[in-house]
Amino acid sequence: MKSINWNKKGLIFEPDSNLYWSKTHSMIPTPIRISEKTLRVLFSGRDDSNRSHIGYFDFDLQDQKIINKSQDPILSPGALGCFDDNGVTPSCIKKIGDKYFLYYIGWNPGSTVRMHLFGGLAISKDFKKFDRFSRAPIIERCKTDPYLNTAPWVVKNKDIYVMYYVSGYEW
Repeated sequence: MKSINWNKKGLIFEPDSNLYWSKTHSMIPTPIRISEKTLRVLFSGRDDSNRSHIGYFDFDLQDQKIINKSQDPILSPGALGCFDDNGVTPSCIKKIGDKYFLYYIGWNPGSTVRMHLFGGLAISKDFKKFDRFSRAPIIERCKTDPYLNTAPWVVKNKDIYVMYYVSGYEW
């Protein structure tokens, strides 16, 4: 197996306090190649209420610089009471056919535990606006995963897509 030699580049992106949705944090960088020389990196920024929104920046791989960034979030927290009403954070982005499938972490405050975390899905044709697949999570609690099911990561394995995710079986 060939080893990879990494070169430390330092900070390449930081939050923009002028944007209401990205005052602090640039969490969970989630890349997708949009051209031969451009990488789009989704991230989660936080607003004044500490709720996460998803935006992106485009990075030129040749010139090693940011060439574009979203001024508005592509996905914001869900409706009050939904699994993602306190924030959304990217975990995986896939282009399948002519659509982009954004798998994300939905944040919902708990009362006896700090936070409930579940996986969601939003879909877009143009990458400007993502629509939720459902107001409910795509991975729900079950007998074997009764606490949280989040951070979906999807890979294609031959002719099928397989999802990996984070789960918890105790606090």
